[in-house]
Amino acid sequence: MKASHDDLVELFERIESFIKRLGVYSQLSLTTEMLEVLVKIVAEVLSVLSIATKEVKRKRTSELFSRDIAHTRPLICDRSKGYIF
Repeated sequence: MKASHDDLVELFERIESFIKRLGVYSQLSLTTEMLEVLVKIVAEVLSVLSIATKEVKRKRTSELFSRDIAHTRPLICDRSKGYIF
């Protein structure tokens, strides 16, 4: 889990660095082609952020589920009596 967290931190740091550079580029006079490239890059960054966000949420849900299961008593199935407890 720690390595995964560290990977996400590094990813966000790299994105932060890119966004800062993008701020500098936005101050320049850009050609249409350069603007199109920057828009595509920003779209990809947003896609990566979306995937990272979903992964974080998935892991949190998985951790919560695992923790909840660990604190509940085991289920016992008695088919002869037709119930589970």
